[in-house]
Amino acid sequence: MSDDAFSGIENEDMRNYLREQAGGNQSAVFTIAYRKATERGKTHEEAVLEAIEAERKNVFGYRYKIDPKTGQPLQDGLGSPGNETIGHFDALRKRVQQGFESPSAYNDAVKRMWRDFPKRAAAIGLPQIRA
Repeated sequence: MSDDAFSGIENEDMRNYLREQAGGNQSAVFTIAYRKATERGKTHEEAVLEAIEAERKNVFGYRYKIDPKTGQPLQDGLGSPGNETIGHFDALRKRVQQGFESPSAYNDAVKRMWRDFPKRAAAIGLPQIRA
């Protein structure tokens, strides 16, 4: 038996059901937040919501925002769309050279950056690629 937030539940069917309801997310942050919430007397549903929130804060930052269309957290840190670094593009070019990406992946990404975020593309020194 694996050691997670539900290991203390003796009924195997209930343990598996709770793991499934928790979305299979058993990161350390999720597990600790879930255990703390249940120790404070929260229901399973409330504990899962608190654990998901703790996981999102850990991944996206404490001031993350939610996309109103999708309900998913918005990416806004380094490397997120419009905030890429030159390292992002260097790594993409290397992956193309190694055959891990399609041959046009680097050029497509650079063109997209110049189209969508021209000031950022110029600031990080991306070459302009013509069609």
